[in-house]
This record gives sequence, structure tokens and C-alpha cells, in this order.
Amino acid sequence: MCTPRSTFLAEDFIISCGTVTFDPKLERYLIIVRVTPMQGGAISHDYFLPEGRKRIDETLLDCALRSTYEVTGISVDSALLPVHTNAPPLPVEDMVQINTRMNGHGESVEKSSVNPVETSREDWWLREDNILDSNTSDVHMSEEASHEPIAVTQRINSSNHLEQTFWFGAQAESSKYPCPSWEQFQLHQNGSVERTLPIWVTWERAVDNLSRESDKDVMRYMDDLVAINNVVM
Repeated sequence: MCTPRSTFLAEDFIISCGTVTFDPKLERYLIIVRVTPMQGGAISHDYFLPEGRKRIDETLLDCALRSTYEVTGISVDSALLPVHTNAPPLPVEDMVQINTRMNGHGESVEKSSVNPVETSREDWWLREDNILDSNTSDVHMSEEASHEPIAVTQRINSSNHLEQTFWFGAQAESSKYPCPSWEQFQLHQNGSVERTLPIWVTWERAVDNLSRESDKDVMRYMDDLVAINNVVM
């Protein structure tokens, strides 16, 4: 019996990131269609969520937003969503630093009312917040709005590499971009050149036509988050 691999070294895995982009005003999702001419004049269509390969030292979220722009030509914004994540919250001192940077205040963290925790190299492991509980049933699942990944999909490709894709929720206004609708695409899908096009579609149309089952699963979860959060741009 073949035992699944549990360890993949750097040269054995590939990291990609993508987005599930939603237009809350018109309730449309952004997907891409790959049009491939076939013999005899037939045309093959494959539908995917936009994604791309992560660059060295690039953050996962930056990769997702950049890749979406490169694939579709559309600049999207990360959506603040109530992701059910097991990631622990930031320490208070880190949150103050982030808020200070984002709000443009000149006050540094050292001058703020929050005192950073002081520990030496000898006793850091004794800190209560450093104790890890191996019992996963005690892990607190956060439902606070965040920019965390909403899903990760993975597969072993033909070269025996592990391919992992991290998915993020995003939003954009479809009225600002000249992408065809599903109906417009159906009217202008003829051609002899292979090409990739972004299109705006309803959730039902996306789930019915996405070529990968994993993309459909991610799309379903994103729609649940949008319904919970009632995203407003």
C-alpha cells in the first residue's frame, strides 16, 4: 500500500494564490474563460477562478490581488469577510502598530499606552501565550471579519509536485470594467485564436460552468460569506 507523502521540500511544491471576486451592487462574480479552437471549427471552453504563481518574498494576499489583475486586467480590493479561521488573533501590541500605520498617526508603538511584553531569551517559552495545546478541539475558531484566506485547494500534478492555491475574497465594481457578460460572451465566442477572457456572471452560472470541482467548492463558500457579511462597497 502506497503511503501518502507528508513532507514536501521547497523544490517539490508550488504555491499559487487567487481570488473569488464579487460585485455586491450587481451581484456578479468574476471568472475567466479559456477559449481553445479545435479541429473542424469546434471551440473548447474552460472556466476558472483567476489565480497565479506566488513570487519570491511576496505575501499570499498580494499575490492573489496581483495575479487577478494580470489575468483579468481588473484591479480588485481585498474583501473584509467573517472567515471561519483557526488563526489566532494578533497580540495587542501588533494591532496597535498596524492601526497606527494604517491611520497615519505619528505616535509610535513605544509611545502608545500599550506596553510591549518584555521577555528574555531564557524565559520566553514560559509565557502563558506561548503554550500550545495539542488538543485541536480546544482551538477557538474566530468569526471576526478579516482578510484571511477563505480556502486552500491542493493537488499532486503530473510532475509529482504538490500544488497549493490559497483563495481570498475580493470585491470590485463590474460597471467600471468593460468585461463581457455571459450573454455577450456567448454572442462573440467565435474565433481561431486561443485566448483567455474575464467575464462577469451570476453565482449560479459560475457554479454550473466552472471546470474544477474545487473552484465550485470555493465559490459556494464565498457566497455563504457574502450572504453573512452583506458586503457593502
